[in-house]
Amino acid sequence: MLNILLLSSLAIAQEDSTKSSENPKEEPTAKESVEKETESKESDSVKANVEKASTSESVVASDAPIEEVNIVSEFEQQMTLAKQQIQSNNLDGAKGSLSNAEKAMTKVDKILTSNEISQVWYYRGVIASLSSEDPLDSWRQALIINLGQEWDSELVKDNAAQDAFLALKTEVQNRRILSVQHPEEYGQAKIYVDGFLRAPGDFVYQGEHFAQIECPKGDVHSKWTTFEKTVKWIKMCPYKFDVTDMPEAEVVDEWDMFGGSSGDDTAPEVNMSNQMVTEPLFERMDKKTLYGSLGSAVVAGALYTVALQNSAKFEDVENGLSVTELDSLRSKTNTIAISSATFGVLSGGLYMYSMSTARVSK
Repeated sequence: MLNILLLSSLAIAQEDSTKSSENPKEEPTAKESVEKETESKESDSVKANVEKASTSESVVASDAPIEEVNIVSEFEQQMTLAKQQIQSNNLDGAKGSLSNAEKAMTKVDKILTSNEISQVWYYRGVIASLSSEDPLDSWRQALIINLGQEWDSELVKDNAAQDAFLALKTEVQNRRILSVQHPEEYGQAKIYVDGFLRAPGDFVYQGEHFAQIECPKGDVHSKWTTFEKTVKWIKMCPYKFDVTDMPEAEVVDEWDMFGGSSGDDTAPEVNMSNQMVTEPLFERMDKKTLYGSLGSAVVAGALYTVALQNSAKFEDVENGLSVTELDSLRSKTNTIAISSATFGVLSGGLYMYSMSTARVSK
């Protein structure tokens, strides 16, 4: 019995010692789990903050002018699509893409490069060439915009077509030239033609050109023009600004002459010995004197008509007028005739003066 009691007591003591030895191991395990849970919560909060920050950044980025990004990307997307369609011989689809790209150009709120503008016409020439049509008109227009337009041998592998394209460069350089009509006073606005920053006295070759103005607030407005009619550059901006607030003249550094400066691309030079295309005569005439001349001519014509009517009455022997009335009619008729002649002379003088003020664009 004693042995049994001793064995049972030893077993109980051994169980107690075993439980006591296991408890210390369980407490650090619970602590570690709490620490791990805390760390996971912290990592989750950090991730949440990062995600929140990235979300806020994306929201801020989305606050940028979405319309501008969409319009610019639309132009670029249509041009890329047009090239892909040309390469896959989907020429009708390429024509549609180029038309969409040209429509998007006038809405783009940035200054396009010369290559971007001329590429529209170059691709049209490529489509015409691949369709066995005459591509010269389109390629000529591309070179008028950008004389440095390069030949893409991946699109057209016809050597004869390439020779014709290169020959067009010489033809374009012999075309008549036109003034870009850059105003002498333009304030803080910047005027671009075919992607190049322009200055008063600049000329371009005759043809269609892409005119853009960057207004003082940074907004850009564009249109196509031939410069054969008056271009009202300043009115292209949707608001008024002080055109006399001119930018300060740039100080030319002595290193600039060695190519040490950078900035806007220099506008290409044109052959100034070529014949100049002037604006239409009506556009160059002084409008006030011209309209005064027209008004005087109308008055002179009306007075002359009255004088003729009075003269017919005077010569009518059966008019029943007395001698006194005939003398009065004669006097009035002479006065009217003299007035008509005076207004006629005034009309001619004003017209000649308006002609003398018609100046060729400088």
